[in-house]
Amino acid sequence: MQVHGGFEYKWYEYRDGQYHKPTSLSNPYISNPIAFPEQTTTYRVVVYDSVWCMDTLETTLTVMPRPDIRILNADTVIKYGQSIQLLASGARSYNWIPAATVSAPFSSNPIATPRESTEYVVAGFATNGCRAFDTIKVGVDYRENLMVPTAFSPNGDGRNDRFRIANLSFQKITEFRVFNRWGQEIFSGGAEGWDGTWKGVAQPIGTYPYLIKVAYPDGFVETFQGEVTLVR
Repeated sequence: MQVHGGFEYKWYEYRDGQYHKPTSLSNPYISNPIAFPEQTTTYRVVVYDSVWCMDTLETTLTVMPRPDIRILNADTVIKYGQSIQLLASGARSYNWIPAATVSAPFSSNPIATPRESTEYVVAGFATNGCRAFDTIKVGVDYRENLMVPTAFSPNGDGRNDRFRIANLSFQKITEFRVFNRWGQEIFSGGAEGWDGTWKGVAQPIGTYPYLIKVAYPDGFVETFQGEVTLVR
């Protein structure tokens, strides 16, 4: 609010049929206080000039209702690479932030595909132009149910012919080593796995120690160490 032409100012709030010392003004003794009423409020200002003559002015600030914006989902955790449909209600229009990982940022029900744990904020706008906000936290679980087989049979039948990690998807093999019983390294490779040979020679039935390291997008490295049985 702004008043001009005075020397001193005193602002009052009208409620219950009387004017009171204001509780919703930043400073009741200046010409341009900031008003933050929670409901429609009438203000009166007494303006004094340099010889203490005074005048009064009055204004009413109408407080429009904010939209009852709500995200219908609860905070949740999804697997890396998966998506979730976000659902909001209570407004005429919507704006989701951050917009980069949602399919339709101005929709009430966009699809979110975060690559890292994200707090989404939706701004809801009412027909009167007022807005309100709600938030949801979507965590991202980078862990998968990886499985290292205990045996494999490289006999050329097209089933279980290689020793490799099952359920591997977005993870990266950073180390895959297999040894014989004398400790010699007979395989070093990646996600393709070991075919049961060493220098082109099929290895005998038996158990073979291995060391496998798997990296996740969040920097975590999981280590698998044990023995695999080669059968034919």
